[in-house]
Amino acid sequence: GGKLTDLSDAGCPEGTDISVRSIFFNVPARRKFLRTAATELSHCVEAVSRQIMCRPDIDAEVLHDGKTILRAPAVETIAERAAALLGAHGKALVPVTFEEGPLAVTALLSPVGVHRSSSRGASYLYVNGRYVQDMVLRRAVREAYRGLVPKGRHPTVVLDVSIPPDHVDVNVHPAKTEVRFRFAYDLTEAVGRGLR
Repeated sequence: GGKLTDLSDAGCPEGTDISVRSIFFNVPARRKFLRTAATELSHCVEAVSRQIMCRPDIDAEVLHDGKTILRAPAVETIAERAAALLGAHGKALVPVTFEEGPLAVTALLSPVGVHRSSSRGASYLYVNGRYVQDMVLRRAVREAYRGLVPKGRHPTVVLDVSIPPDHVDVNVHPAKTEVRFRFAYDLTEAVGRGLR
């Protein structure tokens, strides 16, 4: 309930365990906006998937009511991680890397003919290794696939854009998922062109 109840040293193996129980028990205003347990669980699993997609070196497991919901052992490459997390769509992804000026892009892209009916879980966008929900990068992906994906369908994309830190502002939103680019138009053009 917002009170620190215990702080002590503990010997334990490497890694981090995070347990969440009755998270909004004392905040009825927030609790009433929660969806079903299954919906909230899917949001949690998606949040974990976003964090570990670009970190193949991390071994992660999500348990719910004693059952394993997600198991992602450490692997060598992001392609292996995408295959494990995204199933058939992840296995079909094609690796792409390119550089243009200070911009370096590493991506896994749906080949032509592989697409999804929903945009949910289709795009994993990162800037300097940080997950973002950014319209500039989404627009670049949309432009790259224009005419290649049927209307209403969505390609699966894992995209990590590396740019100098002074070219991006990560302090736009408290959750740090929205960013602002210094040269947004140039970035959209370069990424879209490179992906295409």
